[in-house]
Parts: sequence; structure tokens; C-alpha cells
Amino acid sequence: MPDILLAESSAVDAENIARMLEAEGHRVYWADNGRDAIEALLEECIEVIVMEENLPSIDGLTFLELTREDLFLRQPVIVLTADGRLTANPRTAELGLFATRPKANLTDAWLLERIETAAAEFLRDCADRLTDDAV
Repeated sequence: MPDILLAESSAVDAENIARMLEAEGHRVYWADNGRDAIEALLEECIEVIVMEENLPSIDGLTFLELTREDLFLRQPVIVLTADGRLTANPRTAELGLFATRPKANLTDAWLLERIETAAAEFLRDCADRLTDDAV
């Protein structure tokens, strides 16, 4: 099961999501703000990021820019939105946003399916890069 970084400022939402993911066998690392989320990415072996759109200290777009352009990290990012501002920004596609969902419409099945698909694609991409580097 993939290790998940859950970047969510609401302790109640984070607890509910983490409980569901842990029941499915995932290890969940929780950060309640963008700076702690970046730190967790640098310290832990994270395969998928699930984050809210409007994190304290670093918003969703800045988080994507930092992880992709400055830190060169490639983990898939699933964003839970409140108002859809991030998904309306054309930069998100080029930065590799994997999926988005309004929090109001979030279901366990949707999130689990996206996590499994994202993790499989991430691991396949890693293997492809390793193969390319070996050639």
C-alpha cells in the first residue's frame, strides 16, 4: 500500500480521511500546513500526496510549483478543493496535478481509486526513469 502525505489544515477532516486510509492499510503522514507538508516530503518516502487547496503558509499552486520546479519531486498530487480556484488555473496541468475533487463530493471509493491509480503510475514512471538511466 502506498504511503500518503495528507496535507489538511482541518484536524477533523484529516482525522476522518486518515482513519479511512489507515483502515485500508495505508501509512498516513499528516501535515496541517504547507511548510510541514514540504518537510514531510523531504523526510519520508511518500508515494501520493492528498492535500487541500488552501493550506496555511503555502497555497496549492505554490506547493505544486515548489515541489515540481524547485525540488524536482514527482509524486502525484490529489487536491481536495473548497472553491475550485486551483483547478481553474491553467498552470496546474503543466505542474502535474493528478486529480481534484470538491470536499463536499468526496467519497472513500473515489479517493481510494485515485490513490491506487496515482501510486501505480508513479511507481511505473520511477521504474521507467531507472531503466532510461541504466541505458
